[in-house]
Amino acid sequence: LSWLSKFSAMFVFGDSLVDNGNNNYLISFAKANFVSYGIDTSWGPTGRFSNGKILIDLLGELLGHPYLPSFTATQRQGKSITWGVNYASAAAGILDETETHLGQHITFKEQVHNFQTTINQLKATMDDIGPLGCTPHQISTKGLFPSGACRDDVNSMIVLFNDGLKSLVDELNTQYNGSSIFVYGNTYGVLMQIIQDPIAYGKKLEN
Repeated sequence: LSWLSKFSAMFVFGDSLVDNGNNNYLISFAKANFVSYGIDTSWGPTGRFSNGKILIDLLGELLGHPYLPSFTATQRQGKSITWGVNYASAAAGILDETETHLGQHITFKEQVHNFQTTINQLKATMDDIGPLGCTPHQISTKGLFPSGACRDDVNSMIVLFNDGLKSLVDELNTQYNGSSIFVYGNTYGVLMQIIQDPIAYGKKLEN
C-alpha cells in the first residue's frame, strides 16, 4: 500500500455514508448526533451515521491522517483544513430536490461551492509563499524532521493546491470568455528549481 503515502489530504463529497457531522446544524430529520449512533467509539455521537467509524475515517487511518473535520466545523469552530475537509451531507444527491422531504441538507452543488471556500482559505494562507516546506522556519525544525531538509509533507499540500488552482484558472478564463484574463504563475516550480540547483542560478544554500 505504498501508493497511500502519495495522498497528503482528502476532500470528501457525498451523503449519509460519509457525512461526519455537517447536518448537525441543519433543520433536518437526517441527523445522527444522538445515541445510539457512535456507541462503539470513545467520542460518542458526532453526526456519523454509524455506531463506530465510517469509511472515510478508516481510509484516513490508512493514509496516516487525523480524522477529517466537517466543513461546518472548519467554519464555526476554526478546525484545521491541513489534512482536508469533509463536505458530505446526509440526504444529499446529484439533484437539488433529492430527499427534500427530510428537511435541509447540503446539495452536491453546494458542497462544490463549499470546496471553493476551502480553496480560498488555502490560497489566503499560501498566497505568494511558494514551497512552504522549504522556508527557513520549516527547514530549521528539529526533532521530527531532518534539520536543513525541505518538508515534503508540507510541499505536497502545495502541489495539490496548485493542481486545483490551475483547473480553476482554466475554468474562470472559459467563464469570462476574454472579458477578464486569469493567469496561473508557478512560483513553486521556479523556487524548487533554484533550491534543487542553486549553483546554476548563482546561489548557494547554507545549512
